[in-house]
Amino acid sequence: MRLWGWSTRKATTDTMISDDDLYRLAIFLGSAAMVLIVLYHFLEVNTKEDDKVVVAIKEKVPAKPVQSTPQSAKGNVPR
Repeated sequence: MRLWGWSTRKATTDTMISDDDLYRLAIFLGSAAMVLIVLYHFLEVNTKEDDKVVVAIKEKVPAKPVQSTPQSAKGNVPR
């Protein structure tokens, strides 16, 4: 009997993946991961930056002064 494309009977030919198939799969997935990593770094290094972003990064904004509290000024900071 079949329900929505799934068989309700257990298949009689259940087998595990062989060592050779597992080895080939691991080599393929590892190689694909390395290609994607190299591609990502290549694209990251060779992207052109937007001029507005570069100008905003290079502009220096002065830092706001920090006010000390009476406890920290005396050195009585709880630890």
